[in-house]
Amino acid sequence: MSVQRLRQGFTIVELLIVIVVIAILATVTIVSYSGIQSQAKNTTFLAAMDAYEKAIRLYYAEYGTYPSTYLNGNYQQTCLGEDFVATVDYSEGKCFSNVVIDGYTGVDKATIGTVIPSVNQALKEFIQPLPKAADREFSLGAIPYSRGIGYQGGQLGSSHFATLYYYVSGDQKCGRGNRSVTSYEGTEFTLCNVVLTNS
Repeated sequence: MSVQRLRQGFTIVELLIVIVVIAILATVTIVSYSGIQSQAKNTTFLAAMDAYEKAIRLYYAEYGTYPSTYLNGNYQQTCLGEDFVATVDYSEGKCFSNVVIDGYTGVDKATIGTVIPSVNQALKEFIQPLPKAADREFSLGAIPYSRGIGYQGGQLGSSHFATLYYYVSGDQKCGRGNRSVTSYEGTEFTLCNVVLTNS
């Protein structure tokens, strides 16, 4: 009469197989979650872009011009919104990084890529609270470049103009607006912009 030994526990091979399966499942879950998070951020950002475009169009319908970014003798590029807090790479109220602003010469650096309160105030008549978009950052290679939604607008002669824009890395489709692919020192990026003009 033979006695069969009862098997207790797992062999090392079985344990390794279980660990590998768990690792694969965890990786798939993390990748899926990251993709969903990224997609949600993009959707929120594009919704902010739509809201600002609508507010700017409503402003034009009411006043016959677009909110002006004319400051210190030039039409400045400004940031839309009020959530431009200071970070390691950006100064308070700026949508261009410190590195980019430091690269300008012969201009008033205080006004480059700055929030213009009068523009935000003008848009508050049509949209409140102002959508947040400053957490969307664009880097040119390893160099922080800009964040949020940029805007430039006003009047040249009898023509009224307004442009909303943002940047994305690489050659990508734009969620909103026209698409222009450019390269800087071998780094490709895409400018997405919505251009409004009325004569």
